[in-house]
Amino acid sequence: MTFRYFKHWLKFSSIRSIIVLALISIPNLCGASAQTTPKGGIDWILVVDTSASMRGVGGTKNIFEPVKNSITEFVNTARLGDTVTIYTFDKDVTLNADDIKITSNPDRGKLKQIISSL
Repeated sequence: MTFRYFKHWLKFSSIRSIIVLALISIPNLCGASAQTTPKGGIDWILVVDTSASMRGVGGTKNIFEPVKNSITEFVNTARLGDTVTIYTFDKDVTLNADDIKITSNPDRGKLKQIISSL
C-alpha cells in the first residue's frame, strides 16, 4: 500500500485495524534490524610472493616495498575481530602469522612487525 492510499485508508479505518497493521509491521522491523547487525570478524589469509623477482632480481622492477606497504595499510584498515594469517612463498611456503586476531592496536603492531620482517 503506497502512502497516497494509506492516508485515505487511515481516515476510514477503525482503531482496531490500525493496531492490527502495527502488529503486522513489527516482525518486518525486527527483521530489518537483524540484517544490520554485524556477523563477526573476517578471517583473512594473505599469500605473499617473496621470490627474488619481487625484489628486482633478473632485470624486473623491485615492487616488494610497495607490496609490503599495501599489506601494512590493509592491516591498518582491518576491523576489530578480524583475524589475519600470512603465508609467504618463494621456493617453499612459510607460515609467518597464524590467525592473529585484531582486538586492539598492539595486535596491529604485531602484524606490522611481521610484515616489515618479510
